[in-house]
Amino acid sequence: MKERHNTYYDSITPESSDAEFLKGVLRKAENMDTINKKRTSKRPVLIACAAALTLCVGVSAAAATGLLRFEDIFGDRLVAESEQLGYELIGEAHDVVITCSDNSYSVTLHGVTGSANDILAGIEISRKDGTPISELILADSDLVCPTVADVSWSSDGKDAHAMGYSIGYTETGSVMFTADMMMTFDDFSSEDVLTGKRINMAFSQFGVDTLEHPFDFSIEFTYLPTEKALEKLAAADLSEPCEILYNISATGDGVLPTGKDIPLETILTSIDIRPEKGMLSGKIIPEGYTWDDYNINTFRTNNDISLIRADGTAFPVTLGGFQMNNDGEYYSFTMNIEYHEMNEVTDKAVDLATVEAISFNGTVYDLN
Repeated sequence: MKERHNTYYDSITPESSDAEFLKGVLRKAENMDTINKKRTSKRPVLIACAAALTLCVGVSAAAATGLLRFEDIFGDRLVAESEQLGYELIGEAHDVVITCSDNSYSVTLHGVTGSANDILAGIEISRKDGTPISELILADSDLVCPTVADVSWSSDGKDAHAMGYSIGYTETGSVMFTADMMMTFDDFSSEDVLTGKRINMAFSQFGVDTLEHPFDFSIEFTYLPTEKALEKLAAADLSEPCEILYNISATGDGVLPTGKDIPLETILTSIDIRPEKGMLSGKIIPEGYTWDDYNINTFRTNNDISLIRADGTAFPVTLGGFQMNNDGEYYSFTMNIEYHEMNEVTDKAVDLATVEAISFNGTVYDLN
């Protein structure tokens, strides 16, 4: 991929007075203000740009043909730590129906992966006449790659609340669109799973402010993750608190230290580890001040967090998007755990069969 435009829609937008470290969060809502201002009310009637399609991509088919490789489907949004693991994580999308408001374009779903509570879809958008989309960008556009005005998705007709995407060009000038859909933070570990449900992804005004004629498209399918993708680990014992580094800024007079990488004792309440991401919940209970005086987050903090393998080696992870709630005496939080170094932009899927524990700045929690 030659160019990439990233946007991430989180259910919670963190507050911070420190713009410097927020600029480094490459996959978060760095362009949301611009995109929101550019939204229009144009809603073309959707017409089918292809007949109803059926796509059934499974592990056995991918492994047998050797034609589907994990990184080919999901670009540089997510890679697997081994080719075999990638094959084992490619899920199934049944009874795919694709609609598009502009019959000049073709929309293709190449594959899906994810757990029971999140989905990553690899989508390609191309011109039917073969013209590279990269050559159609308006001369006065500030963007080099098309984006969308709005994205939404639902599961069995129920709206979801967190969706992100990554866009880049292929060598032929078509667009690879990688859509990341996740259940809300509160629902990520619930038993109300996405497996077997009808998923609908809707993309509004693809090419807004970049193409002469923006258009809408949608993809609907029944989602089936693989057995490997459904694996998960949890902490056996969370009785010992750990130390986590936070970025803290004061909005009033308080007693808490402010700045970057401030260590605070943190009580963890749950750790949910999946092959391609994890979820961490807990609370902070420092005394002597009111939470209203502070903004606190973990974006680009220098935490030393690692998955520990059975052979003793460590795999670095970082804290991603989060939500925090002021509960009076303490802050409760839920955070994404992403499998990559802090300064890397590509997530990595990990074989959980090799993982035994997770370490937070030296405090180790066994996983099973």
